[in-house]
Amino acid sequence: MSMIRPGGLTPNRKIVKVGNEFSPSNLKIGNQQASTRNVYDFVKVNNSATQQTLQFFKNVNQKSFPYTNITENKFAAGESLAVLRMYLTLMLVDGDGEIDLVATPDYGPQTQKFWRSDLNLFIDNNRVIKDFSVTSFKGEFNHSSNWGALQANNNAAAIILQEEATHCVFGLDDAIIIPELISFRGELTIPQWTNPYVGQDVYLGLTLEGFAALVSPKAKF
Repeated sequence: MSMIRPGGLTPNRKIVKVGNEFSPSNLKIGNQQASTRNVYDFVKVNNSATQQTLQFFKNVNQKSFPYTNITENKFAAGESLAVLRMYLTLMLVDGDGEIDLVATPDYGPQTQKFWRSDLNLFIDNNRVIKDFSVTSFKGEFNHSSNWGALQANNNAAAIILQEEATHCVFGLDDAIIIPELISFRGELTIPQWTNPYVGQDVYLGLTLEGFAALVSPKAKF
């Protein structure tokens, strides 16, 4: 069953509608393979005594796995993505290029400050997310979180509840459609930062995830 969102269209119908209204190629999105897809880009966080803005998806042609899973910040003809979820990922990389940690920004006291950042998302030159506080990604403030008690113990008159760890995947209220052949990028403004992890570089990753169309030259499955 598809979920009806406030925009009035299910993600699959909206991705087809946008594709029909704006498609530089002659490949109809509705005729392509339905899928679930995510795109991500990791950016190194440098020391800065003032705020700085990280650019996501802008220079992916200069990177490779595991720092990104795309080679260009636009989709090929016949491809499209209805963004339904977003999240930030913290990654620590040592001097040999080996990944030592993949976690949420909740990892440590210094990395928690990344929750006080603002996100802008652009498709071509159109801003589709404006100055959005990623504090809303953090579990305590995230409308997508599903909190539940793991254990309840009766200790004298007190009841101690152990809740699940923070939920940091943010669900959008309406799908944002990234059409084929149109560039997209993200800008994250973060507070001043000093790396406390000796011998490790700190990266932040932005992931966009949702319902997708993939090129299907022969048949759909």
